[in-house]
Amino acid sequence: MLELADIPFFSSVPTAALNALRRRIEVRLHSAGTVLLRMGDPGTEVHMLAAGAVRADLEPATTGHNRRVILGPGQTLGEMAVLSGLPISATVTAIKDSITYCLPGPAFLECLQEQPILYRTISEMLIERLRHRTGARADSLQPALAVLAVQAGGDDTERLSRAVVAGVCFYAPGSTYVDAIGNDEELLRLPACV
Repeated sequence: MLELADIPFFSSVPTAALNALRRRIEVRLHSAGTVLLRMGDPGTEVHMLAAGAVRADLEPATTGHNRRVILGPGQTLGEMAVLSGLPISATVTAIKDSITYCLPGPAFLECLQEQPILYRTISEMLIERLRHRTGARADSLQPALAVLAVQAGGDDTERLSRAVVAGVCFYAPGSTYVDAIGNDEELLRLPACV
């Protein structure tokens, strides 16, 4: 099991501040199958994984997509929802017995105020997650927009269009389908990716 000082998020925090932080943190045991965070719920606490492994499902079960990430000891969970005030963006489930250090949202925000160096750590985490989610690397950036022209009226037009839109939504989730023909009737009724 990782000690609090071994969690990368807290690696730059001085020992005295870590000792004070330990008084605010609750150690939680999660058996395999336990949901730690649920997509769409408000962010009320931050977990730092000390032992075990969790799965973060990045898509709701109803979409049919299977975007998952397995996280191990040292990872921090729920901090973006606490910081932004937005709902939790993934359902996080223990895939084996796990232990987390849990910090209530208000205590997490106080910790940031007391240790401003943690803002740099959060910025680095956000950049890394953004790169991982988009597949972007410094030497290879993917385009954020794709355009595909499809001949209307074919038997497979709708199925092809839906498959392409699903692919674009997966790799460029901010994309939107637009009927470029400009007809009064839409070529297809496809949802935006967001």
